[in-house]
Amino acid sequence: MTISFWNLENKIYSPITKRYFKEVISSYSNDNFRSSIVMLYTLVICDLLYKLQELKDMGDTSATHLLEEIDSARANLVYSRSAWEKDLINKISERTNLLEDHAITNIDYLQKHRNLCAHPSLDEDYELFSPNKETVAAHIRNTLEEIFIKPPIFIKEITSLLVEDLSVKKYTYINDYENLSKYLNNKYFSRMTDKMFLNVFKVIWKFVYILNNPECVTNRQINNMCLQVMLDLKKLEVLRHIKETPSHYSNILLSDEEKLSLITNLCCSTPQLYSSFPETFQSELSTALATATIPLKLLTWFKYDNLYDYHYIILDFIEKNPQIILSKDFSDKIRNYFSSNGDLSYWIDISILYFSKSSDFNTADKRFDTHISPIIEILTEPQLKNLLTVINDNGQIHRRGRSYEDNTIIVHKTSTRLNLDPKYFAEFENFEYKNSEAD
Repeated sequence: MTISFWNLENKIYSPITKRYFKEVISSYSNDNFRSSIVMLYTLVICDLLYKLQELKDMGDTSATHLLEEIDSARANLVYSRSAWEKDLINKISERTNLLEDHAITNIDYLQKHRNLCAHPSLDEDYELFSPNKETVAAHIRNTLEEIFIKPPIFIKEITSLLVEDLSVKKYTYINDYENLSKYLNNKYFSRMTDKMFLNVFKVIWKFVYILNNPECVTNRQINNMCLQVMLDLKKLEVLRHIKETPSHYSNILLSDEEKLSLITNLCCSTPQLYSSFPETFQSELSTALATATIPLKLLTWFKYDNLYDYHYIILDFIEKNPQIILSKDFSDKIRNYFSSNGDLSYWIDISILYFSKSSDFNTADKRFDTHISPIIEILTEPQLKNLLTVINDNGQIHRRGRSYEDNTIIVHKTSTRLNLDPKYFAEFENFEYKNSEAD
């Protein structure tokens, strides 16, 4: 066992379990492997009871009923100790999400070794059964990772509790995704098994994209943010789940503009989501977006195999719709997409083309501020030349009142960085700027 492995001991949720766990470690460290196994199994049963009791104290009726049944079985003298222990594991497996399936399997395996260690199990030479060091280490590791370090969570009411909590706090977090993510993970998701996590995701999805009652409509946006948080936390598991149950996740009424907007934004944030849907639904979504309003119809990078193809779609749209107004929110989303994928050059091409379509002085001023000023310091020489050509050829840009000032900014921020010849800008006769202190 490595020292780093034993650090998991500090993460044990229950203080009582943490105290008794020291006995397990003491027996293991002194090569008393039989004692270590017996104590470990006992501690597993106790830890599960501690968690059920905590859930009961929190008002979880499912945990309350389960504990009542177990307490009744323990009080029944006819009922053997090993029988109620096994019954506890079975009931937890069947009626709760406290344990993953593989954890149940590992507990069964541990119980078998506990029985061999606790009872007179002799081989043909009358030697007591003794598990080897590696087997005991594996049992300890499994119980730590799968049981001891995990806190309890509500068994049946978790989804309704979560949805109610989101409804109450939606105005606090509706514009604060980062803190919403931290809050939900700390209070709910970090406590969930994968099975419970996916069950909750499935129900929240239903609330957002399938149901239309007033409560679901009112909370659709915050619930969709919750789905995004869950995708960010366990993307691979969620996407695999969606592929395995496609009918549940492709039954969306795309003629509903709000649902179309929400699923599009979800796909933008997690592009692999789109490819996880059945091809028929991908086609339906693509068709719906083709006739959607701006900017929704352009927030479709998840449909394309590479950055170039998507950037070409945007360029083509601007060419065909020169008067289009790209909002700051929309522009930020596209810029962040190209930036997060490591190539802002495509965004620079889009920004320069958008600037080139300025049809009046005020529009040129605004587009310089929103789309040109932020990229000046990262322009390459070919991109700069393209920008200068745009300014030189469009009278609505080079004749505006701010042109001289803005052009001077371009020169000052590119000349030294790109090591340009002093005569470089002279090629563009309509590009006027302050080129020295004497001007």
